Formats: sequence, C-alpha cells, structure tokens
Amino acid sequence: MSPHEDQACIDSQIECKESPLTRLKSFLKRHSLLIALTGVFVLNALDRQILIILLEDIKQEFTLSDSQLGLLSGFAFVAVYITMSIPAAYLADRKNRSKLITLALAMWSIMTVLCGTAQNYLQLMLARFGVGIGESPCTPAAHSMIADTYPQRHRTTALAFYGSGYFAGAFLGFALGGWIADQYGWRAAFFAVGAPGLIFAVLAWFFLKEPARRTPTSSNTLSFIESITALWKIRAFRWYVTGGSLAIFGYAGLMTWLPTFMIREYGSSKAEIGAILGLIVGLGGISAAMGFGILTDKLASKDRRWNLWIPILIFSASAPATAAAFLIQDMTLTLLLCAIPIAVSSAFSAPMISISQQIVSSNLHGMVTAMIFLCNNLIGFGLGPLAVGMVSDYLTPEMGEAAALRQSLEYLSLFFVVAACMVIVSVRYLPQDAHEEIQQHPEN
Repeated sequence: MSPHEDQACIDSQIECKESPLTRLKSFLKRHSLLIALTGVFVLNALDRQILIILLEDIKQEFTLSDSQLGLLSGFAFVAVYITMSIPAAYLADRKNRSKLITLALAMWSIMTVLCGTAQNYLQLMLARFGVGIGESPCTPAAHSMIADTYPQRHRTTALAFYGSGYFAGAFLGFALGGWIADQYGWRAAFFAVGAPGLIFAVLAWFFLKEPARRTPTSSNTLSFIESITALWKIRAFRWYVTGGSLAIFGYAGLMTWLPTFMIREYGSSKAEIGAILGLIVGLGGISAAMGFGILTDKLASKDRRWNLWIPILIFSASAPATAAAFLIQDMTLTLLLCAIPIAVSSAFSAPMISISQQIVSSNLHGMVTAMIFLCNNLIGFGLGPLAVGMVSDYLTPEMGEAAALRQSLEYLSLFFVVAACMVIVSVRYLPQDAHEEIQQHPEN
C-alpha cells in the first residue's frame, strides 16, 4: 500500500471516529430553530393546560358550577385568544417573528403567575384572559418561521415535531401540576410553572433567530381583510378546517374533563391521575405526532391527499374508543380507551396545516395558521369544555355529578363521526394546481 493510500485510510478512520459528533453538530445546527420553537411551545402548553388538573380544587374553593368551570377552562381563554390571534398573525407575516414570540412568552408567563394570586372567580378569569392574549402570537409566528425554514417535503414532520411540544407541556401540566397541588395547593402550581417562563423569555430575546422569508417582497400584497377572504374562498379549506374544529371540540372536552371525572367517579388523587394522564398525553401524544408526521410526509410525497386521509383515519378511530370508554364502568379500561383519542389527537393538525401552507403563498403562512387556530379554538377549545360542563349541570339533578359527567363525555364521540365526514368531503375540493406546482418545483 502506498503512503498516499495509508494516509487516506488513516484520514478515513479519523473521519469515521468523528462522524457521530459531526453529525450531531450538523443536526443541531440545521434544526436549532425548530428545537427552540418547540421548547417555547412546551411552556405555552404547560401554562395553558395546568388549569385542567386544578379544576376540582378551584371549584371547591370558589364554590363554582361545572358550567363556570367549563367557561373558565375554555371560552374565557379562547375569547381573547381568537380575538388577538388574527392581528398577531398579520404582524407575524410582516414583522420580526422571533421578537414577537419572545414578548408573548414574557406576557403569558406573568399572567400565569397572576392566576395563582386570584382571590375570586372574576380575578381568575381576567388572569386567564391575559394568558390568552399572551399566547395568541406564538403558534402563527412559529409556523410561519418553520415554513420558511423547511422545504415542503419535510414540513409536516417539522410541524409535527413542533406540535409535540404541546403534549410535552400538557404532560408536565398534568404530572407536575397534580403533584404540586396535592403538596402545596393549586396556587403554588401556577407560580411554579409561570415564573420560569420569564427566564426563558430573556434567553429567547438574545438567541432566538429570525429566518429569512421565502418571498420577502410579497409581504404587503394583501390587506388584512383580503388575506382572510382569500383563505375562506378555498372550499376544501372551509370543509377540513370545520371538520378539524369539531374534532377538537371532542378532544378538548375529553381532555379537560377526564381528570375531574376520574376524581369524582373513582376518588383518584390529583397526583395519581395527573401522572397517568401525563404519560398518556406526553408519551402517547409525542409518539403519535412524530409517527403520523413522518408517515404523512412519506405518503403525501406521492399523493398529497394523505394530508387529509390521515386525519380521517384518526377521527374514525377516536369515535368508537370514546363511546366505549364511558359505557364501561371500569377505571383501567376507561383510561386505556381514552388513551386512544387523547394520544392520536396530537397527529391531525400538522397534516392539515401542511396542506394549507401548500395551497397559499408564503405571505399568508402566518394567516392560514391563525385562521385554522381561530376556528379550532372558537369551536373546539372554547365550546367543547363549556358544552360538557353545561350538559353535566343539566343532568346532575337527575343522575348525580359523576354519572352526569360520564354521560356528557360519552356524547363527544358523535363529534368525531361528523368531523371525519366533513374532511372526506374536503378531499373532493382539494385544489390540483398546487400539486402540479410541487412537481415542477420540488425544492419549495
């Protein structure tokens, strides 16, 4: 072997030894923005969802009805969230998105801390209004940044990874919030999850970088009203967004009230049910989000309609599982069956957002996310928990608190059936020109 060959062999061995570290550095460099945005979303979900595990304590202290709890956990947050999300998305399509997210993080963290200082129902509701205002710019701005960072063929996976942050945050909200509430009270739980966000806001201000926009010259081509009108004229968009919102009605109602149901029906402690549901939401949700995200990208590369067929399959599986969960009067089986819809609920948003960003121009990426989230939050997160609480209150005089809540949760299965049917209709109206453009310009 010649000296040159010896040296080449040595160099090759050195490269092989260093390659794992090199690959890790390369991975972190390429995906650092996505990882940072996902971390922010974990805090977003943590501060939003921790209220769920605290509802029964708050009910007892302030002497509230289930309808009032449903209003507090759903519409009180959503009312301002959806009011602010559209203007926030409009800014995200035109201004510095990283700074917008940083300021939002600081605000919702402060308002979460203030939730723990509330002395009555009105004060707590006002603090939740503040959390909603603070969180409204986060996801539209983040989705816009992700769309400008990742090519279309990898975008669903990237969005799914970001979306998994919601379930990681919910896991912490259930598990950590339940334990802190049992040990130190529900107010301490708000303090514990809100305060760290202020530290991360300072770090984000200096280190969260703004990516270049794909079409920077087109940011002012549409007015605010024109942007909304352009999106709503897409028939497929109308159908699958409405279907997705009805599905979230079911998922939000189930996730919000299941801890309270387990406490009332089976006498579970907050720490116990928080840990169990935290594992379901965290591990199950993240696994489903990433698994379905990767699967959707693979299938949609050949036929983009898989971005809608995957949600149809998810809704179809959620309906019978939810119905059976509350027909069976067994704690273990109820939790196992509820684990199906709760886990897979993480997986349908990313495909829908991905297909939405394919059929609109770059200067509408923030707005299309905001429109989806407006409908999801108004119909789903806003009305779902409230409706379950109202039905429970209506049935309580006749059935008792636990049985009434069981019955109202069982009705949620109907919304998954309707959601699947609406998304099936949307497939028929999916525009074809976007698919042709993808084939001609695969780098987009």
